[in-house]
Amino acid sequence: MPEASGAAGVIEEFLIRQRKMYAGGDLGAVGQLLAEDVVWHVPGTSPIAGDYGGRAAVIGYFDLRRGLAGGTIRVAVKGQAHHQEALVQLADGRARLGVNDVVWRTAGVYRVADGRIAEAWLVPLDQRHFDQVWAATRPAPFVYVQRVRPQARAATTAIGHPRFLEFFEAAFIESWRESFDPMDATLEPDRRLTVAALNVRYLAPVRCDVELRIDVALDRITQRSIQVHYDAFVKATHAAEAGSRYVCLDAGSGEPTSLPDGIGRQTKQPAATHARQQGGKMTETKSQQTNRFWGNPDSMLRSATVVFLAALLLHGADHMRRGMHAFSTTVTVAGSVQLVLALLTALLVFRRSWWAPVAAIIVGFASTIGFIMVHLLPDCFGPFSDSFIHAPPASRVTGFSWFAAIFEIVADIAVGIAGLRVLQSRHGATSGQKVVR
Repeated sequence: MPEASGAAGVIEEFLIRQRKMYAGGDLGAVGQLLAEDVVWHVPGTSPIAGDYGGRAAVIGYFDLRRGLAGGTIRVAVKGQAHHQEALVQLADGRARLGVNDVVWRTAGVYRVADGRIAEAWLVPLDQRHFDQVWAATRPAPFVYVQRVRPQARAATTAIGHPRFLEFFEAAFIESWRESFDPMDATLEPDRRLTVAALNVRYLAPVRCDVELRIDVALDRITQRSIQVHYDAFVKATHAAEAGSRYVCLDAGSGEPTSLPDGIGRQTKQPAATHARQQGGKMTETKSQQTNRFWGNPDSMLRSATVVFLAALLLHGADHMRRGMHAFSTTVTVAGSVQLVLALLTALLVFRRSWWAPVAAIIVGFASTIGFIMVHLLPDCFGPFSDSFIHAPPASRVTGFSWFAAIFEIVADIAVGIAGLRVLQSRHGATSGQKVVR
């Protein structure tokens, strides 16, 4: 225990131990400064949000944060005020979450009793930013799609709160089936799940006869409960965001009980950011090392699009150098159409539209075929040809022309592959999809 008296001394010692713990040190040393019935409040919708009650749960929260950040969390205190039993502290946090280095600012409010932390509130100064940066640590979601059918005698064509809850429940059940087999089989007759907490934020109306897509992430699985996050979309429009906590109950007594073996002890963490502890030091998994190099699919698509635009600019510069007389009007028109489609694709990518990977695949691979036909094959396509093979001197084809064209083709292929990778991450083996018509 710290020798300094009052809340300031306890928190100062706590922060010293916490820094060591986040770098891969002992969790038990931090636990010594927590009251047995400590409560830790983390607001918001991020994977770490929630109210953690009891020393074991709070230590589990610290371990969760450490694992999601791969041991990269750093906290810098910016100012504080305190009296004998409480302390308020302004601090900046830094970590590598997903594939990005991020910063957030929080106010920490600590209540100290009998030389230990009895209660704490983590208050982000920008809640939306805090939720977004920690959301990057989620694994690829389970995707559930359902056609919204009209109901008899409905008063409106827009769906309301009760139907949304039905869709969320159906999405969770299918996600459970994908992760653990059917719910009845895994829970067995002596257990059942019930909703203990639910928070929904509606962002846009959802009307009948549209396809509603719900992305489901199992944020935390503890011994007795499951924290679930939902994002609902209609095409590219974010329609709702929700979080629910399910508690496992004994079917006979109705009292809380443990989840079945193989579920209650699992805490699903994203392969891209999960780290394991070896010999007191945090070491990256192979998946984390791979993603640190390549980036996640969406980041890869944005990077490929930047290269794609650079190649487009370089190829356009070569056309300007050669002069408009060097190729046919048909080639000029085709190139202008490709430029417009490329810019529209880039706009979709950087606005993070749901349709961005589709556009990247179509425009990327179509451009690849087009540039090969126009520049790299013999002059056999009439007005569609601007072949560099045996090009006459008047066409002003140089080594730079060859480089620009080949660079453009490679960039086109890269953006198409990046688009495919995003679609695979949505619908591949790591993120099941249930479509209900």
